[in-house]
Amino acid sequence: MLSWLPADVLCTIAREALLSSACSAPRHVLQAVSSLVRPHALLLAVLDHLGVPLTFVEYALRRRGGPVDLGDVSIDAFVRVLEVTRHTSREDVECIERLGYQPMAIPDDQTLRALVDAYDDDDHSFREQYGPLAYWDTSRITDMSHLFEGCSTFNEPLACWDVSNVRLVNRMFYGATSFNQPLPWDVSNVTDMREMFRGAASFNQPLPWDVSKVTHMSEMFRDAAQFDQPLPWDVSKVTDMSAMFRDATSFDQPLGWNVSSVACTRDMFRGARRFNHPLSWDVSNVTDMSGMFYGATSFNQPLMWDVSKVTSLCGMFEDATTFNQPLEWSVSNVTNTSWMFSGAASFDQLLQWDVANVTNMSWMFSGAASFNQPLRWDVSRVTHMTGMFSDATLFNQPLEWDVSNVMYLQNMFTGAASFNQPLRWKLSRVTSLQHMAHMFDRAESFNQPLAWDLSGLGG
Repeated sequence: MLSWLPADVLCTIAREALLSSACSAPRHVLQAVSSLVRPHALLLAVLDHLGVPLTFVEYALRRRGGPVDLGDVSIDAFVRVLEVTRHTSREDVECIERLGYQPMAIPDDQTLRALVDAYDDDDHSFREQYGPLAYWDTSRITDMSHLFEGCSTFNEPLACWDVSNVRLVNRMFYGATSFNQPLPWDVSNVTDMREMFRGAASFNQPLPWDVSKVTHMSEMFRDAAQFDQPLPWDVSKVTDMSAMFRDATSFDQPLGWNVSSVACTRDMFRGARRFNHPLSWDVSNVTDMSGMFYGATSFNQPLMWDVSKVTSLCGMFEDATTFNQPLEWSVSNVTNTSWMFSGAASFDQLLQWDVANVTNMSWMFSGAASFNQPLRWDVSRVTHMTGMFSDATLFNQPLEWDVSNVMYLQNMFTGAASFNQPLRWKLSRVTSLQHMAHMFDRAESFNQPLAWDLSGLGG
């Protein structure tokens, strides 16, 4: 692209030409000198200095919705022309000069897809026929979903595309691993952004967008390993944020969002290992938080949330190795807490919860190496306790529980090196020794009588 047009070129030229003081941005220069020099005169002088042909100037003005009359160029139009020019290669400028300034109008979604599929940056005949992809008129397009999916080498500028009528951009750049271009778009009519940048491993551009109509953002930045930009968005209509930043390993930005419509945050920050910002959110409509901070190794923020509608907390803080915050939650609708604190090596907080509806606690505290809090819970509906305290090396609290519905206990205290508490349990639903296998392996301190009635065992 135009290394011959650096970001501050206008400021430099204007300063040298008009002997004005240094300014911080091109727009500021224009505003400062507009009373002395008409914008169109400065525009033509700057672009002539850069060797940009007049036909391209006319093209850029029309492409950005400005006047074609060069004698009536506003300050805003001047800046727009420079924006267009900055993202244009010399080859494209020459192509536009030959073809004239009328952009290639794409009549419908199907035509756009066919042209993108056929596009070859090295095919000069294609470029001569249709013009540079970056300057196609896309104002009639409503669906850009999957458009560049799997285009691993694609990195063409798209700043000039008109997407104001587009509704769908889901999976648009999925797997476009080289793409990293500015997208200063009007996306105010988009409703679906699912997986938009999933696997766009190089993408890291500002997105100052109006997303107020979007309802789906699941997996939007999943595996976008370089992305780390502010997102000051209105997401009040979004209902699904599952895996939105999953494995977005660089992302660490404040998210002061209204998420009151969101129902699913499953895996939202899974593997987002740098993220550590407060989340003062209204999550009262969320039902699934499973895996939300799984592997978010830096996250350690208070979560004063209403989780009363949540049914699954499975793996929520699994391998969140830094997390250690109070969780004064109402979890009365939760049925699954399996893996919730597995590998949460720092976590050690009192959990005064009503878990009466939970049925699965498998591996809940496995590898929670710091955890040692009393658990005065009603576990009468739990059926699965497999590996629950496996490698919870400090845990040593009384477990005076009704486990009459538990069927699976294998590996429950494996590696629980400190545990040594009486277990006066009724295990009437355990039907196989295999379901108790390795229950106390490496439980080095355990030395309690086990007067259990195991008459129901079938072998």
